[in-house]
Amino acid sequence: MAGEDVAVSKNLYIYNYVSRVTTNYHNGGSLVIITSGDPQNAWVEYCVRRAEQFAYDKDGELKLALTELGEPNRVIAVAGSEPDEIFVFADAGCC
Repeated sequence: MAGEDVAVSKNLYIYNYVSRVTTNYHNGGSLVIITSGDPQNAWVEYCVRRAEQFAYDKDGELKLALTELGEPNRVIAVAGSEPDEIFVFADAGCC
């Protein structure tokens, strides 16, 4: 209803740099994870879904699930209506 506060039930996790987020030659990059659960679990589920979609490098995608994210650089509370989602910002490398 109008004027009511939306309950905050999710967090947006920002990881400035993670050593393995893609199967590219320069495989590091940044992550943004929106989830109501554990961001590490969300990352594993994301990697498994990607492996199912990209049959040409299924093993590589599954190995990304082993990446330990560590502590996020920032955590921001977001409205519960935001969908769970992961954004990967791959390292562009040197070339």
